[in-house]
Amino acid sequence: MSNLHFRLMGYHTKIEKYNNIKCYLFYLGIASLFFNMCICIGAENTNTNDTLSQIIYLIIFTVIQCGALVADIKLTKKNWLYEYEIFRIESEDLERKKSVAAIKGEVLPEYILNKEIKAPESIHFNVRKYVSLLVINIVVIIIWFIKVKS
Repeated sequence: MSNLHFRLMGYHTKIEKYNNIKCYLFYLGIASLFFNMCICIGAENTNTNDTLSQIIYLIIFTVIQCGALVADIKLTKKNWLYEYEIFRIESEDLERKKSVAAIKGEVLPEYILNKEIKAPESIHFNVRKYVSLLVINIVVIIIWFIKVKS
């Protein structure tokens, strides 16, 4: 294997690693929503010290959800940059092979001549799942406020 293949494998493993991290970030967002729901369930008949600590916990878990969203967006951007780098490397390699074959007067195999390298699609941020988590979280916080006020 050439150095080119190792570089491409490295980029592919980074993309796979970031996709796994993005999955764990979503699980973290779900866990923080679960903890906020637990706080909401236990909000009845609490004294002021417990209410203050519950507010702090609600804020912390909401910030964790927002942080997971921001981290997911950054990892999506990094993945797209790695995909673009893979496209650039493969395109340069193909052009180099064609120019070397033209200089040497060799004929390239059909699969190299007809090879089409697809450019990465435009970057797409999938934030619907995080927005739905945040909306549910806001509803839980509103229910918590209603429980504490009564």
